[in-house]
Amino acid sequence: MGSLSIYFGHAITYEGIDKLMADMVANVSMHHIVVAEDLDQEIVGTVHIAQMNDHEVEFGVMVAEAYRQKGIASGLMDYAMTWARNRGFRDLYMHCLSYNAPIKHLVRKHGLAISQEGTESDARVTMPPTNIFSIGHEIALRQQNAYAGAVKHHLQSFRKALAL
Repeated sequence: MGSLSIYFGHAITYEGIDKLMADMVANVSMHHIVVAEDLDQEIVGTVHIAQMNDHEVEFGVMVAEAYRQKGIASGLMDYAMTWARNRGFRDLYMHCLSYNAPIKHLVRKHGLAISQEGTESDARVTMPPTNIFSIGHEIALRQQNAYAGAVKHHLQSFRKALAL
């Protein structure tokens, strides 16, 4: 349960997670999920982008313990921020526990300002408007991910051929 409270910023039960998931399914247009995969196409990280209103989104980033400190969370955060900016969201925030040093480091690295109240913190940033550079950045990130996906596919095919 410790990892869950670190991710959600408060204690939560599996029933609570089921309720959140049901809400996501019922309001799918308000949620965007991006995943990071390893070479075996196993999910090793994710960012959840929840639309709060017409100008604000909340992020939740999670990376499997074995894959931390490899730039995965930073890549997910970069993509999420770019995706949100290019869709007109101006205000981005992430809720976290005050003692969660890795996530606080991540949000500071990406320009979010942290305000702390007791054991909880909020990290916020106001994004500049979409421009040709932010659109180009998203296209480049998508191309990079497509290339990585193709490399994974070819590596898997090569592994299968070697196994014959």
